[in-house]
Amino acid sequence: MNCTQGLRHDGALFQMRPARLRGDGVPSRPRHTAQKATPHGVLSGPKSRSIFALASQPGQSTGPGSQPMRGISIGRAASHTRGARQRSRLRALEPDAGAIAGSPPVWDKLVQGAKSRQEADPNFFFKLVVEVCVDQIITAFANVTAFGLNPFLWSPTNLAAAMLLHFTAIFNDVVLVYYLAPVAGGVQKTKQQIAHVFQEGEGITMKDRVMCWFDKFKLYGVVGCLTAFFGGILTLSLTGAVIYPARLARTALVGFLHLGISANTRYQTVNGFELLFSRLFSPSVARVGTILVRTCNNFLGARVFLMIAALVGI
Repeated sequence: MNCTQGLRHDGALFQMRPARLRGDGVPSRPRHTAQKATPHGVLSGPKSRSIFALASQPGQSTGPGSQPMRGISIGRAASHTRGARQRSRLRALEPDAGAIAGSPPVWDKLVQGAKSRQEADPNFFFKLVVEVCVDQIITAFANVTAFGLNPFLWSPTNLAAAMLLHFTAIFNDVVLVYYLAPVAGGVQKTKQQIAHVFQEGEGITMKDRVMCWFDKFKLYGVVGCLTAFFGGILTLSLTGAVIYPARLARTALVGFLHLGISANTRYQTVNGFELLFSRLFSPSVARVGTILVRTCNNFLGARVFLMIAALVGI
């Protein structure tokens, strides 16, 4: 067949090339090519590159004046959506920049909060260590007075009660110092409430300072109530005493009043003294002032605690 036969199909022109003879003299099967009429000329290629291959390109039409094939665009959009979801899942599994691998979110927040407080006040960790050490010395003195000078002669029950008292004191000290320390960035930039009544900053009103005391009253009151309540249960259980609900309620009330009112007021004042020391003296002298004022505050707190316990009836 020496002539070329043409067939029009959906904007593509198929040509049948003349048959070629194989080596045995038998005509070979004719090959088909597809030609595509476009504004730039005619595109030709193998049959696999016909209108279906051309239509798979974005924005390519199947004929003059026809619309692009929307099925291919939808497929591409779905593939892009699946890729975005996979990338978001991978980002969710990645740890934060300041987080510790494998640590719970609460611990990460505490670490970030401690770093922010250290940035705002370079003496933050120094104040925390001083507070814990002074309180532990006073607690140890109280235990020795109650159970004897030699801890090796204490009964297991007394030893457990003393250890519980030390742990409770450490927990309360950390909470008191941590939440009364300002964070980096200041009040205006972080949009947070002031940390203590005497904190400096632009736009802080007297109402803000009064509300700071009441906010800390609620926080420390709840913490003191819970630590006194559960500490009382453990202490009574270890000593083998009978647990009376009325006694536990009075113990929780003492903890609420001690941390909510006494400790809140005293530690707010301590922060005010430390702010004054940093203004008037050099950093080394200001640290000495921190040691002195926190030591006096702990002795005063012990006396006030005994007064509150006597008023409540414990």
